[in-house]
Amino acid sequence: TGIVRGDPLSPQNYQGGAILTEVATNSIVWNWSISVPRDQLTRRGGVDAISRELILLLGGTRGPLHDRARELLSQGSIAGRENFYLCGVLFSMYRTTGSVGLAERVRSCVAGLPESERDNGNVIAGMASLIAEGVGEGDNALLTLDDRLAEADELMDRAVLADPTSSFVWEQRARLDEMLGLHDIAESAYGTALQINPSNIDAMAAHARHLALIGRLDAATRAAQRAISSVPQTQIPDWYYCVPSMAALYEAEYHRALSYADRCARSDVELGSILALLAAQGTGDAGVVDRQLPRVLEVPSFRQAGILPRMRERATDLALIERIATGLREAGVPETSLNSRY
Repeated sequence: TGIVRGDPLSPQNYQGGAILTEVATNSIVWNWSISVPRDQLTRRGGVDAISRELILLLGGTRGPLHDRARELLSQGSIAGRENFYLCGVLFSMYRTTGSVGLAERVRSCVAGLPESERDNGNVIAGMASLIAEGVGEGDNALLTLDDRLAEADELMDRAVLADPTSSFVWEQRARLDEMLGLHDIAESAYGTALQINPSNIDAMAAHARHLALIGRLDAATRAAQRAISSVPQTQIPDWYYCVPSMAALYEAEYHRALSYADRCARSDVELGSILALLAAQGTGDAGVVDRQLPRVLEVPSFRQAGILPRMRERATDLALIERIATGLREAGVPETSLNSRY
């Protein structure tokens, strides 16, 4: 239910409110309110803007409509009760932490689905992402990164053919294209995902991170903050904070950048560890720098390819790459480790 009325505390404003109620128990599950200037609400597009805010809060898988499913899944195994919806919520929970355990639970859930549901585009796309990301690799444990990406690419093409109007499918397509270094194609896929479903908050946050890596930090910061503000605090994935860390770094807010980078690194160890080192250098505290440097050097993908070659695959912003290179050299990283495997 909802209402719009004059704001008793601010006569020049309208106050809007929405309440989500569990009908069976008549208990309030969630509520929301907003105060907007009267001219903003009455001009063309004003009501639509408020509607979009409400949809963003309610339409995503991290919103209050799915609290009961998350509670059920957090209690343990759902063996024998698997269904398409619960597998989807599990995947959202995996995206929150990126843990091996949740990746395996997603795989187990999908394995328990009827064959007709396993052929769904969303299911295929989710499995393709797990293969590409190599978290809890299962049968793909012996595959090289190139082989994983090739297999994921083939599956993702199937997913798009199976459900070409799924925002989730296009989000996974965009993530994979980004991993493949196809940045222009990834941008197009992110745009499609968000056009189909503007309340796909994970797509919004992932797009924000990609925008930051291709040199569009201002747009990235706006999108990242919008995503963060639309998710309950307990549901915000750590990787949402990669862009705020980059923004704080460019604003020379080094302690804030370091705090955000530490959260970023829990899920995105490549970008997060680099940002943490750069922020540590900005604080001028040699001890903090000494603690952050090993985190960078221990990243497996950096050891396999060299730090700069790997970051050049992820980022096209030359100024960012140069700042990373300068920071690593100043921290004492050998030139060979910067540019080749070690």
